[in-house]
Amino acid sequence: ENRRYSPKRRPQVTRHRGFTIVHEDREIIIVDKSADLLTVPTDGREPHTLIYRVNEHIRHEGRGRGAFLVHRLDRGVSGLLVFGKTKEMADAVQSQFSQRKPERQYDAIVTGHVVKQQGEFRTYLATSKNLNRFSTEDEEDGELAVTHYQVVRNYPRTAQSPAVTHVTVQLETGRRNQIRVHFAEEGHTV
Repeated sequence: ENRRYSPKRRPQVTRHRGFTIVHEDREIIIVDKSADLLTVPTDGREPHTLIYRVNEHIRHEGRGRGAFLVHRLDRGVSGLLVFGKTKEMADAVQSQFSQRKPERQYDAIVTGHVVKQQGEFRTYLATSKNLNRFSTEDEEDGELAVTHYQVVRNYPRTAQSPAVTHVTVQLETGRRNQIRVHFAEEGHTV
C-alpha cells in the first residue's frame, strides 16, 4: 500500500473583517479584535461593531444563539476577547473573572522617552459631558484607576519618526481609557 506522509494539521484559524477566531467550542468563542473596531456600539449606534460581527458569525454558522460579551476593549486597542454563546455562560465566565481578578497586561508604544524604568499611576478617572476621560483628585467625581508600567525599550528619534517608548502595562483596575489617560497626562500619548 502506498502511503504518503502527512504532517500534523494545524488548528484552522478563521479570519473575519476586524477579528480572527482564536478558539470556538459549543459554549464560548475567543476572538482577536483589530484595533480599528469598536467592541460595542456607543451612543452613535455604530452598526458594525465586534459584537454585531461575532453574532453574525455564530448565527450564520449555526453554532449557537448568539454572542454575549464577557469583557471589552476600547477602540484603538487590539487583543483577545471572550464571548459566551449563552447569557448563562457569559455570566459564569464574568463571575470567574471577578473572583480570580485575571492579570491584564498590555504592550503600548508611547511618544517620547519614558525616563523612569517602571512606575505606577494612581488617579481617579472622571468623564466630562462630552465623554472625554480625565484624572481628578476628587474621589467623589471619579473611579480609582491604578496602572503599573515597565519600560521595555526607548527608541530614538529618526528622520521618519519621533522618539517613542515601548512599555508593558499591567492594570489593577479596568477603567475606560485608563492607559491612554494616564500616559497622556504625563506627556506620553499612546
